[in-house]
Amino acid sequence: MPERLLYSISTRGKMNFNNFYNAFDTIYSLVYKNYPEDMSFTYLKYQTLRFLDALGHCEFDFEKRYVYVCPPSLVLLPSFGLPTAVLSGARNPELVTRIKKYAGENKDSIRFYEIPQKVKYFLLPPAIYLEAISKSLIETATLGTGINSQLGEPAAWRLINFSADIARIKQNIVPETRIEPNWQKRTFSRISLTFSKYYKEQDEIRLAEYTNPMNQQKLHWLWTGNKAAEIDRDWGRFLLLTVTGNNVILYDSKRFLLAVPANVPLPRIISRALTLCTGLAPSNVVLKGQPMKEFPADCRFNVYQAVVPSIAEKISEKLSQMLIKYNLEVDESGEIQ
Repeated sequence: MPERLLYSISTRGKMNFNNFYNAFDTIYSLVYKNYPEDMSFTYLKYQTLRFLDALGHCEFDFEKRYVYVCPPSLVLLPSFGLPTAVLSGARNPELVTRIKKYAGENKDSIRFYEIPQKVKYFLLPPAIYLEAISKSLIETATLGTGINSQLGEPAAWRLINFSADIARIKQNIVPETRIEPNWQKRTFSRISLTFSKYYKEQDEIRLAEYTNPMNQQKLHWLWTGNKAAEIDRDWGRFLLLTVTGNNVILYDSKRFLLAVPANVPLPRIISRALTLCTGLAPSNVVLKGQPMKEFPADCRFNVYQAVVPSIAEKISEKLSQMLIKYNLEVDESGEIQ
């Protein structure tokens, strides 16, 4: 039933944020009886939107306040075994039935299976996979079901290589002397890893968020002394953290797990690359291991699975972040500890 949210967006093709939130409220009340006690409902809707983007189902535009569905496509995962593709983009029951039927008719060479998303309370559809003995058979399946395929190379690698990096973002920033808007303001705190209206950053470089009182749009300026430049919110946080020497990415090279604070989400293309290592949204958890001074108490983390060292190192390079070695244990239920 959580997949009804994607079905709804797919039916319309695009949806403004107000309609998205209304659809979320309606479907959530049908799926769950209670709200999670440790996170706000507003955050729950916002994070669902970001997860749908990371899974390749949708893209969102905060300026126009619209959600757009992506075309249905089978994209290749960086699998060690048989070639495996995951279904991304628009979805409806008829499409799923068509794929399942095709796999059933060719069960000697193609396997259809699905895995429910492990994250609770976020209205995300299950991951749907096709596994075959060769990529050409998956491509044939896409022709037989009338959807697109991207099987030349794993989507994770293609996205990582396409993504910008901190050096390029920094190079493109041209600070100018500006008059600070007389709008509601919050400053990003390197201590709490959140935007706060009470935080007073003493460093020369600081990231400020301003809210337009007319349309509630967010504007983000990266200040250097008395000069500022507009910057993307996600890249702005990582640029600030990198410049000030704050490393926030955890990596377990034995279990291939990579974790980032949920309040410091990865830039969208990089997040999608990591999510498409598995086709599963990252776990959203509070780590139960040894507390770390670099992070606030009870800090929530997004934990990505099946991130091999070569991909983790590429992420480290793109974001100019040193990976923090950490033992991210997983219990029998698959929960991150």
